[in-house]
Amino acid sequence: MTEFKVGDKVRAFGTREGVVTYGPIASTFSRHTLYAVKETVSGNEVAHHVGDLRAAPVVPAFAVGDTITLTTRDDARATVEYGPFDRGAAYASRPGVYVVKLVDPPADDNPRTFTALASVMKKVEDGTYTSRAGITYSLAAKYKDRLGYVWAFTGLHSPDGAPRMTAHGNRQNTDTIAGIEESFGPLREVADEPADPAWTYNGVTYAPGVDYIDTDGDPWRFAVVDGELRGDYGQSRLRITADSYGIDYAASTYGPFDHS
Repeated sequence: MTEFKVGDKVRAFGTREGVVTYGPIASTFSRHTLYAVKETVSGNEVAHHVGDLRAAPVVPAFAVGDTITLTTRDDARATVEYGPFDRGAAYASRPGVYVVKLVDPPADDNPRTFTALASVMKKVEDGTYTSRAGITYSLAAKYKDRLGYVWAFTGLHSPDGAPRMTAHGNRQNTDTIAGIEESFGPLREVADEPADPAWTYNGVTYAPGVDYIDTDGDPWRFAVVDGELRGDYGQSRLRITADSYGIDYAASTYGPFDHS
């Protein structure tokens, strides 16, 4: 059986909101447990059966200037511009309404500034995220993986709350920090990294993240994997792995390469 204490905010019958002022109280013959509740709208103190009461939901509190994410917009980031609106005592413990402005302009014709319920808003607390590996990342920073690719947080999150990242400027990319750590870690902040290493093979210098064009006109990229320079072309060039072409085979079969 649910128990309440004096001062708890509750709802009776799912809609009548109020505050517990006394209880628990045993009814006549001790058949029922009652609580005295001062109802918000009427101001009356009413005895309610404990089975008719539920804890009132906690209304998130936001301030002008807060950065938030919106669950109705794929966790898009926005700032609180105004609010909450005073909707009267009848709505005291229900989600407030705020004016918010998207950080990034929408890709369609929808407005950038609009109203949103507090129930679909989640505050971005401090701009950091601690992964399952126990590493804390700044959501505003960029990180380089062991293959030389630079990743940035998109501002979107997976259903379990993990922030998503992209190495290609695609904000809809669904890779999360957990997957990036596992497949391409360790990650280091770009600001902490020395200049990208460049390798020279047969007079051509190859640097990570730069496109090189083969004799068929296809773009290639190269990276050092486990001490060996490897590369690939087309979409596969965006992720160089130990299974990518070695520089000897790539250069002799598809070269010479020109810088794009």
